[in-house]
Amino acid sequence: MRRIEFFQRQKEILEKLFSPEWFLEAKQKKHPAYLRWTLCKKIKEQGGIIQFPEQKERLHEIGRIILDSYILVALTEGNPQQLKLGSLDLYGDEAVQRKIRSRITNPEQFEDLVVELYVGAWHKTKNHTIDPIEKEGYPDLRIEIPNINIPVFIECKHLWTGSKNNLQDAIKKANKQIKRAAKEIELPSYGAVILDVSVPVAADQVENDNLSDKLLRMVDVVQSALSGEKNQSVGAAIIVWDDYMLMGKPPDSTLVAYRRRYKRISHRNPNLPVPENLPLFEGYTIPYWLHWTPRKLPIKEYVFSELFKKECQDKFKISQTEVLKVIQKSDKTESVIFNGQKELIFFLRFIPSEQDFYMLVCAERGLQSLVIYWAFKIFADLYKEIHLLSPIQLLARFADAYGLPITIGGLTSKFIFAHRIEVSSSDSTRLISIHNPENHSLMNCLLLKVSQKDRTSFIADCALMFCIDTTRYINWIGCQNYR
Repeated sequence: MRRIEFFQRQKEILEKLFSPEWFLEAKQKKHPAYLRWTLCKKIKEQGGIIQFPEQKERLHEIGRIILDSYILVALTEGNPQQLKLGSLDLYGDEAVQRKIRSRITNPEQFEDLVVELYVGAWHKTKNHTIDPIEKEGYPDLRIEIPNINIPVFIECKHLWTGSKNNLQDAIKKANKQIKRAAKEIELPSYGAVILDVSVPVAADQVENDNLSDKLLRMVDVVQSALSGEKNQSVGAAIIVWDDYMLMGKPPDSTLVAYRRRYKRISHRNPNLPVPENLPLFEGYTIPYWLHWTPRKLPIKEYVFSELFKKECQDKFKISQTEVLKVIQKSDKTESVIFNGQKELIFFLRFIPSEQDFYMLVCAERGLQSLVIYWAFKIFADLYKEIHLLSPIQLLARFADAYGLPITIGGLTSKFIFAHRIEVSSSDSTRLISIHNPENHSLMNCLLLKVSQKDRTSFIADCALMFCIDTTRYINWIGCQNYR
């Protein structure tokens, strides 16, 4: 999945949970989900690239978005490969569904709900039976574990502060809830509380698995609350927080391991001891690659490629001066980044004349340079609603009208853009066939990268591929010029 599509899917998951219209309401702008949606939208507009160093501080937000999305996909029995959400109707009964709908739009209750959902999702991935409880004064979850005849009651708490009083109060309240549920079923049951302290801990980059001083103090408070005759219905408490590790050094490609970590603390004298090997919650880790782009510096140099000079300048009679004017005063621009490295920018400018036309220019962005690959004059009669098209959409229309078919692997098309296809060789000269039965002159743009998939097959990442029949094209612009 391409990075731009990846963040689009993250955005779509949020829109399915809330609805696209919900994110357009101004009053929602402080909601955690709105902030995540906005970040996904921004990164998608950046071509799936994280800007360096401006957005380095947002790594923890990106990691949490990705992790929570995978959790929601698992909980709703969606498609993890395609990052497609299933249905929340699969989680709990009608009362639970009402609770989700009532809490999800409330900023504070949303975070409480997320804790319950990620704990439930974790148990679902372990094939445990989950029974969400929507009853005032009772714990959030009842879990049945295969081959264990004793049910587990789990209360999920999201803590906004990590103070001693807050931790003690959360455990005391969980004890009452678990005790009430255990008494009702009149059967032995295990009790546990999840204490999510991700807000007071504040997800940050770490170098190892050592606990911070702040977390060690929290562990001491929780252990003290789970001793003697206090809170004996809580057999174990699990402190949960997020952090991340970086492998690699920006602005090179960097592997980020975003982790939802945990520390399990057992009661020293519970009503029913919870076995150490009883799976209550063991965290998540989601690895993902980040491709950075450095801060853009002003363009100091414009370089015209040999392709431009040979085809566009000599044959199409398009001057470098015309092209620079289009770049500097374009009506529309469109930027696409391929493989986290090559940034292509498409410039489009409408030029009124006796025969109105558009000038379309493609260039590659360097650190402080712009390499102009090609430019085409495209007359307005190409397409009835040509003014509505983006630069890339116009290029596709133009290639369809004046292009030659290209075959690569099992695909034949006049315009191939951001497409991945399995091929049988790494030799691009053997992979590509251009269908030119009339043996016309031609100009091609074949930007692709081939990598090995396994011993016998390869993957071609086709950034941009088309081939213009210049015999027909020159005839078209020649006829237009002399009307």
